[in-house]
Amino acid sequence: MKNILVLHSSNDLYGASKVLLNIVDCFNEKGYHVHVILPFRGNLDDRLIHKVHRISHYNLGVFRKKYLNFFGLFNRFYKIIKSTIYIYNYIKQNEIDLVYNNTSVIWSGVLASYISRKNSIVHIHEIPYGSKIYNIVSGFFFKHFADSIIVVSKKVRDHWKSFLNLKKIKVIYNYSQFDENDNS
Repeated sequence: MKNILVLHSSNDLYGASKVLLNIVDCFNEKGYHVHVILPFRGNLDDRLIHKVHRISHYNLGVFRKKYLNFFGLFNRFYKIIKSTIYIYNYIKQNEIDLVYNNTSVIWSGVLASYISRKNSIVHIHEIPYGSKIYNIVSGFFFKHFADSIIVVSKKVRDHWKSFLNLKKIKVIYNYSQFDENDNS
């Protein structure tokens, strides 16, 4: 049986968290053992507790635009390094086969999977506006360290395509009903 480690940047019941619940259901249907690491305790725990093999909480060094300043970058790089070590050890101790990042703001999971030679998937839900530097750095990072990238729409793909390797990107809509001609 394969073990999948899922990383998520929040612990709420909004947008990407709802998608996460559906993804966990899909992994369960395929017979995988699902491990989840969330940055803190919250409402999502109650929905996941009976669906996953294990839930852990750890500061994942979530990278947001507000950290794009000298002290913020220092803080994030410290947290990313610390959480990469934590995730790397988690991968080894729990014999994780795949690391699934349910957002583009968690870099430590991709880095830990790269170091441990495990496959990684980054599921990008967001289009970060306001900082071209953030897009360039994030794109470079995922282009070189992530194995596969899922985006939630053609619009998200179009935003990221100049920063990522197009061969790694797959569009998978969040909901089963969509218009194939949809440009969003």
